[in-house]
Amino acid sequence: MKPVGQMTCTCTSSSRDRLEILLSRGRSLPHNLTTSDLSQDDKIDQFLMQEGISYFHANFLSMFVCMLTGLLSLMYVKSVSVILHITGKSSSPSLAFRRYLSTLRHTTMWYTGPGVDTMTKSLMEVRAKHRGAAKIAMSKGYLMSQYDMVLTQWAFIGPALIFPSSLGLPPPSPGMVYIMYLVGRYLGVSESLNLCSGGITNATDFSQMIHNHIIQPAITNMDNDKNKVSLEMAGHLMKGMNMINPFIDPSAFHFWFLRLLSDGTPSSTKPMNIQSILLLKVQSFILGTVLHLPVVGNVMRHMANMLMRLNILLVSDWEELTIWFHQLADWPAWQKIVLVVLGIPVLSLGSGVRRLKTFCIN
Repeated sequence: MKPVGQMTCTCTSSSRDRLEILLSRGRSLPHNLTTSDLSQDDKIDQFLMQEGISYFHANFLSMFVCMLTGLLSLMYVKSVSVILHITGKSSSPSLAFRRYLSTLRHTTMWYTGPGVDTMTKSLMEVRAKHRGAAKIAMSKGYLMSQYDMVLTQWAFIGPALIFPSSLGLPPPSPGMVYIMYLVGRYLGVSESLNLCSGGITNATDFSQMIHNHIIQPAITNMDNDKNKVSLEMAGHLMKGMNMINPFIDPSAFHFWFLRLLSDGTPSSTKPMNIQSILLLKVQSFILGTVLHLPVVGNVMRHMANMLMRLNILLVSDWEELTIWFHQLADWPAWQKIVLVVLGIPVLSLGSGVRRLKTFCIN
């Protein structure tokens, strides 16, 4: 068995060399250069798989925040946001809600063991969706490329590798990197460009390079008049995430996101109301301080993980009701939060009854 943190990789390029290849050739290479059947691969490192699964579930809330941070950053990458816009799957808050709720469910399946059967089942569906999106994009004159795929890999794991402390995470896990390596390989990312090729050190270095040279400049130029599609898509994403969890305040999260990825206080943001400021301070305090405390942090982490899992379970069970609730009236944000909190016991009971009926029928 290989020591933790190592994995087979044929590339020996430095992160800078890989970045140059990504920038010079990645945009012209199709998204699915390779194909891989994980279920037939007898070289899967089960030890690293289990370590990654354990890390993900032990830090479920923080990984959710990591992915939201990464996905929001993608909205400012023109090649990605244009393809999302063309497919029409994120062209409104309700569509963005459906899309990213599905993304969360798929991601959870990638971190489900033992073995890779559940991951493979999810990735087969994701790969089919990618083929469809690539075909639509090509018909409009756009190529869904290796560049886009690597940046999407970055969205799922890059923030956790670069800013673990700010996300409330312990030191990143080699197993988590290994799982995202397998995801990229199955979805057609070439070995030489796969963000997670070569283990955690290489992945962290490459993620930092991508952040410095691609993500940060894209965010810095987000107010450019040419980026109207990006701003629109980012707005839909934040409103969609607010539908998933009303404690995700779009203004507060966006400020926190800019402060994290811009490496300082954002220069241009919309004024926040008192509620947004309060939620920003609570989010920063919990992620940056509370979750790192020796005893209280462990208790808070466990509770937050359970609540986040319940959150995703309930909005998955009551997807149509969630959309209807948010479209019914333009209530103040605080009122939505109160109503959602009061509704949790009722929806939980309803979900339990549904599962009991299904169990009895089967």
